[in-house]
Order: sequence, then structure tokens, then C-alpha cells
Amino acid sequence: MDTKGTVVAGAATVALGAAAVALAGSDLMKKIASDVGDIAVECVRNAALQLQYGSEKETSNGVILVSTAGGGEKLRGKEKEVEAMFNSISAVASAVYVAEDNNRPAGVEVTFKQPSAAAMVIKSPPPKGWKIGEMPVSVSRGPFQGGAGGGVFGGGMVADALKAQGVKFVFTLTGGHISPMLVGCKMRGIRVVDVRHEVTTVFAADAVARLTGIPGVAMVTAGPGLTNTITAVKNAQLAQSPLVVFGGASATLLRGRGSLQDIDQLALMGPHVKWATSLSSTRDIYPMIAKAFEVAKSGVPGPVFIEVPLDLIWPEDEAWSYFGRMPPAKNLIQKVSNWFLRSHIEANFIGSRAAKSPSKASAPSVTLPKDSDVAKVASMLKKAQKPVILVGSQSLLAPERVKELVDAVNGIGCPVFLAGMARGLLGENSSIQVRHKRRDALKEADFVLLMGVPLDFRLDYGRHVGGRAKLVSVNRDSKELLKNWIFRMLNVNIEADPFHFLLRLARTNFAPDKWSTWLGHLKERDNKREEGIAKQAEAETKRLQEGSINLLNPIRSLQILEKKMPANTLLVADGGDYVGTAAYTLRPRGPLTWMDPGVFGTLGVGAGFALGAKLCRPDMEVIIIYGDGSSGYSLNEMDTFKRHGIPITAVIGNDACWSQMYRDQVRLLFDDVATTLEYTPYEQVAEGFGQAFGACARSESELEAAIDGAFKATKEGKPACINVLIARSSFREGAISL
Repeated sequence: MDTKGTVVAGAATVALGAAAVALAGSDLMKKIASDVGDIAVECVRNAALQLQYGSEKETSNGVILVSTAGGGEKLRGKEKEVEAMFNSISAVASAVYVAEDNNRPAGVEVTFKQPSAAAMVIKSPPPKGWKIGEMPVSVSRGPFQGGAGGGVFGGGMVADALKAQGVKFVFTLTGGHISPMLVGCKMRGIRVVDVRHEVTTVFAADAVARLTGIPGVAMVTAGPGLTNTITAVKNAQLAQSPLVVFGGASATLLRGRGSLQDIDQLALMGPHVKWATSLSSTRDIYPMIAKAFEVAKSGVPGPVFIEVPLDLIWPEDEAWSYFGRMPPAKNLIQKVSNWFLRSHIEANFIGSRAAKSPSKASAPSVTLPKDSDVAKVASMLKKAQKPVILVGSQSLLAPERVKELVDAVNGIGCPVFLAGMARGLLGENSSIQVRHKRRDALKEADFVLLMGVPLDFRLDYGRHVGGRAKLVSVNRDSKELLKNWIFRMLNVNIEADPFHFLLRLARTNFAPDKWSTWLGHLKERDNKREEGIAKQAEAETKRLQEGSINLLNPIRSLQILEKKMPANTLLVADGGDYVGTAAYTLRPRGPLTWMDPGVFGTLGVGAGFALGAKLCRPDMEVIIIYGDGSSGYSLNEMDTFKRHGIPITAVIGNDACWSQMYRDQVRLLFDDVATTLEYTPYEQVAEGFGQAFGACARSESELEAAIDGAFKATKEGKPACINVLIARSSFREGAISL
């Protein structure tokens, strides 16, 4: 496009708006008049952008003059605001004057310099400080640069920005609204992993964030593609996982005009993310993505949403060929329409050719602990006779420095419980970690230090902690520090990063021998609980055998898996009762080798978490612990594992029941409605989806053989699924959390 002339609010909008207003009473005409006003404002915006970024610039003492035509009421009395808005867009614009056609100030006339351009010339003296003059402009599209086709390639720019942030994987389920970004990522060497349900894209991105510290990236198409992610996005928000979700969207020209899958996506995502934004031009791509990553990982981490309109990521020449199709301008309305279309498309891409390289990843902004706070807590801990430290997921938000965290916790030497992503932090046989009877320990303790652990249902809102204990909480989230004081008041609350707090606390010289008696008491109780679990498994197994019931006891099945698991195992927990039993039975082998959904208790995380984990830790044996109910959410991703060569093992505890609900529902309400399933051959489902190794185990020998076969298959690059048929058990009776 090469347009020369004077810049005004949009060609013949003045005449069109006046005509619309003249036709009184018609709703259609009122709508046209309002739209004309909107078009006029956008035309001036686009004109200012053309002046700022166009390859040729010819300016005099410039004044941009706006006619809002029939839409003038929208800007009545807001001249200064409009002036400020356009001055912020272009330094060339020295002023903005708003003239309303139905109430035009004296001395203003409309002059048509070309059939498709108009100028408003101020004849009478202008307001004080304003300059008189016309603003000629020459606009050309400029040289094409890179990309598929010619011109600006927004999809490639998105990929460049992601690569600058250290992104190695993008998870997606394809759609027409996002294809250019996926192609751009592949071109730039970012691995694109497509899955079978959009929710998996976010769960996989979540796993990447937890294991690397780099926000994970999911790309999904518009409308239902985005709505399918909501559960996973909410899970990430509550688990404080930094990730960036890109949602495709209708072209900017087609918003609100009935285009495919066009909904208010910002309103949809806003409550579930730290920040939601929509790109308005290709020149926004680099700065907006850099900001998204900074927001996602700083402070209290969480998900961020970026809406990407389709016309900003297709190659520029394709955008022109599709959206710039204009019939001959045979009448005034068509002249206005054509001028607006050309101006709008140009504004989408203008300025992008001169864009600087995308910003490199920056260190996250976190609140560091004050020396006085560390000293205060250190003094309290030294005085304690029965201290307990509870380390939660928030302490592991710097996974690349996890060894420092291990050294710090061991250096303090205080009895410690591990929760969430912190499970496995101290290995499988730590001398200071306590695994069982946490509630009893918290009741007996005289000092409790919560490191990134909220006082929520998992601690009975603080009531698990004895009333005489000094209770200290360190958390990045100030809201968590103030929550549930009505049940249990904190003695000290510190808004700071738990990881850095523990590192500084460990610099204090403690005398852990002072706590040896207390630690011995906790360890002795731990051992008794282990013995009790083993005896229950043995007794229930014996009853099954005596009754000729060809099913495994759930505890016993997990004991067998525990003995078979190699040292490089990473466990993904996705289920209710069977996963709860696994938490008592399986010992994560080291730091960052246990992944569960977190506080939201979400079912369905299994395949997504395993996918992200295996990509980040390709040398580890990744095992999903499924309940039979939860496996139904994502077992179809066996197809994804097969197609992308991602060998993971799924172990399904199949008792044909939603056991966590069944036990207490029947006990309290005397009805099993909606809690029973079938002994489905899930191994056959996995074989069908992913040509996986499949095995069904009803006995200990069958399970041992199945585990050996699964690990052999994964070494050959195949996914595996073991369907463990188990009997119902009373082991976790009363375990429902509310």
C-alpha cells in the first residue's frame, strides 16, 4: 500500500457519519454512526503509527484532526484524554483536535484532498499552544523479511521470543488459530509435542516448569481449545507453577463479528492467571512475551495467558491476500471500508521490521528474607527442645539449585517432614526425615517451622499444631500468611522466599545433638508405623488367599514396585486411594523425583506430568501411579508417548471402584451409587492407543514379571502399562479431605 495525502480520521467518515445521524430513529443507522466513530478513532491511531514507523516520513507542523462523525458523543469532553492517547502512540503527533459533525466548532471545514483521504483544516485560531497545519504522509509496506512467504512472520517472532527465554518444548493440540506459531517453533528448533487433549498441554508445561524453573509453554486453539485447559490452568495457579498459555483467537478484524470460536477469552482466563493479555500488533510480540515470562516466575509464581489473534501470526503477505481483498470502490461506503481495511492491516505489521531482538530470560524477582527475621527464627529454633520443620513445594522453585537446599536442610539437622514436590528431597533413607504420624509430631512439638506450606485442609487449617508450640511460617504469598488465623494464629509470619530463607538459616551454627532424643522418638514411631503397614498387608493378603480371591492387596502391590524401582525413578502421582497408599509405601529416590497435582487434588495430571518429566529427564525411569478412575482421564496419551518416542510406564491400581469415595459413602450413607467401576482391561486400552507393552497382574509373581517386562520395554523406547488388579482395602478408611 502506498498512500500519499493528508492524514485524517478516516477518509470519508465525516460525510458517512453525518448521513447516518440525519436518518433519525433507525437502530441500524445508530449502529452505523457508532461504528463510524470507532473507525475514525482507529484510523487516526493507524495514521500515527504510519508516521512513526513508515519507511518514508514527510511531516510539517503536524496536527492530527479527528472527526468522530455520528459517534461524537463518545468523545465529548474528552479532548485532552484523546490528545494524550495519540501523543503516546506517536511523538510526531503534536495535538489532537476532536470535532463533532453534529456540533462542529466554528471555523472548521472538511476538505477532501483525494477520493480516499480527507483533511480538516482549522481556519479560525486554534486553542492555545496548538499548531495549525496539515500532516502529509507517505506509507509503504517496506521490504519483506524472513518467514514462510514474505513480510513479517508473527509465528516466527513468537518462536524467537520463546527461544530467547530458554524454552525447549511447546505442548499443543493443533488448530487453525495457532498453526503459524507451531510452524515457527519448529523452524526455530523448539520441539513441538502434540497431544490428544488440550488439558495435557498445560499439565506437561506445568511439569517442565517444576523441574527446570523455566516457565512451561502450552499453545491451544481458540474457544473450546482454550476452555479445555481451565482445570490444568487452575491447578497450576494453586500449585504456584509458572507457565505461559498461548491461546489462538479470531483475527483482529473479525472480533465480535461472528467468527469461528470467538469468545471473550480474557474474561474466561482472567480469574485463573496472574496476568492475561491480548496482542494487538506484531510489534507487541517481543515485549509482551518477555513480560509474560517475568510475571509468571516472579513473586508468587503462576500461569499467564497471552491471546494471539490469527492475523498477527500468519505471514504478512498471507494476511494481505486474505484480509485485504477489497472490491472496487464504487461508492462512499466502499471507499471508507477499503481505506479502513488497508489502514488496519498496515497497523498490524508496521514497526515490526525494526523490532529489536527479543529479550533474554531474566532472573525472577523474589522477596529475599531479612537478616533480622532469619536471626529471630534461628534463636527460636535453638531454644526449642522438640522442633519440626515442614518443607513444601514452594521451597523448590529454584530446581537448578536443589543441591544447595538439600545441604541446608541437612545442615540444620532438625527433624523434618517433606510435602508435595519436596518429597524425596533427602533421598530414600534420610537420618532426619520423618515419614509417618505427622499430626502426632506436630501436636507434640514445641516449635514448628512451615517452609512454603499453607495452613490449609492438609494441616486441618492449623489445628494439627499444638497450642503451646511456637508456629512460624515463611511464604512468598502474604495472603497465605494471613489465612486461617481464626483457627490457629501464627507466632511469626515472614513474607519471603523459603528457599533463600533455609539457605540463610543453615548458616547458623546449630547443635542437632540436642534434638537426638526427640528425633529418636519420632523415628521409633516411624518404624512402628512401617511395621504396622507391613502386617496389615500380610494379613489382608492371607485373607485373599484363603478365600481364593485372585486379586492383589494394594499395599502389597506397591511394596513389590518399591523393591523393583531403580535408583533413577521419577514418580508421577495421579489418583486418590491408590496414590494415597503409594505415599505411605513408595520412597522417592531423590530430589525432584515425586510429582503430584498439589493442593487442588486434581485427577488427570498423570500423562501430562509424565510427558513433561520424561522430556526434561530423559535418562530417568518415569512411572505414573494411576488409580483406575484417574487413568480414564489421560490413558489416551499412550498414543502421544508412542508417536513421540517417549517411553514411560503406567501402573494402574485397579479395584473397579472409586474407593476413596466408596468406603465412607457406604459407611455413612449406606449407598454405593456412582462409586463402582469394572475391572476394565486397561492394558489392552494402552496397547490399542500406543502399541505399548501391556500386562495384567493378579498375583505377586505376575506383577514382578510385568514390572520387569515394562522396564525392558521402556529401555527399547516403548511405553508400558501394567493393569494391577487389586482388592478393596480398609487401609485408608476415613481419608476423605474437605
